[in-house]
Amino acid sequence: VTEGMSRTEVRTLLGEPHSTLLVGGEDVWRYARSPNDSHYRLRVVGFGADGRVVRINHFFRLEDEPP
Repeated sequence: VTEGMSRTEVRTLLGEPHSTLLVGGEDVWRYARSPNDSHYRLRVVGFGADGRVVRINHFFRLEDEPP
């Protein structure tokens, strides 16, 4: 995913988002994938008023294993 891509292009690459929300006028799509119960990936794609990608963030969260 790169800045300037359309919603259709993002949906073709990543499929349907896990969740969507509106933040300060920006349409935000969230994609989450959990390789196991304690770790997960999160990709956040923000679209501007013209429907094009203006922001992309990636996170990988490692949770502590239970004792």
